[in-house]
Amino acid sequence: MPAIEEELQQEHEQLMLERRQEIAALKEKVERLDTLVTELQQQQQQQQQQQQQQARGLLASFFGCSCSNPNEDPTTEQTIAASR
Repeated sequence: MPAIEEELQQEHEQLMLERRQEIAALKEKVERLDTLVTELQQQQQQQQQQQQQQARGLLASFFGCSCSNPNEDPTTEQTIAASR
């Protein structure tokens, strides 16, 4: 009987060791996935910021003042000069 108990104890220890190794491997995978998710979120945030900056630049170019525009009405400058 003691031989059977010893064999069972060894099997139990082997199984526990395998489980601990599996758990450690899973923890490593979870940590790697967490790192990848964080990196992806940072990339998405950077892309959003770039898109917002591009959109602001585009809006600024649409609505910005172009004082050297040759298509401006020349009487506008004359009116401003006369009022001074």
